[in-house]
Amino acid sequence: MNWMISGPLWLRRSGAANPRRSLRAVPAGLWILASSGWLTLACVHYLALESSWSVLRAPVIFAFVLICPGLAVARLLPTREPAELWVVAVALSMSFGLLVSVAFTVLRNDSTMLRMLTLALVTTVATVVDICRSARHAASATERDAQS
Repeated sequence: MNWMISGPLWLRRSGAANPRRSLRAVPAGLWILASSGWLTLACVHYLALESSWSVLRAPVIFAFVLICPGLAVARLLPTREPAELWVVAVALSMSFGLLVSVAFTVLRNDSTMLRMLTLALVTTVATVVDICRSARHAASATERDAQS
């Protein structure tokens, strides 16, 4: 019953003295991973089919779809080795790509941008969850250091 008074665990404040300090402790690679889908969408949007730079569209999309959504979700899973993380990331990315593609095909929607938008959203949400978890862990570590 005590949880009803103080609210669910995800709404409680960590009690850290400075929550911004814990966000600064998050590696920059996580912020890049969170924005990778949106950068890919911008790249695809601005590289018009008629321009000479349109050749870059396919490798950019392929690299994003092959690595980023799965890596964002795989970082949430308890893995022991970096190789395990990468194998799970590629497998999840391929699964997400196929799942999103089949879902939009069933919906009879042929928009590639909506498919990319969905994968970008999955990547961003999973990475933000990881960032919040990392920030909470850093805040609790700082709090433990301050108490000892």
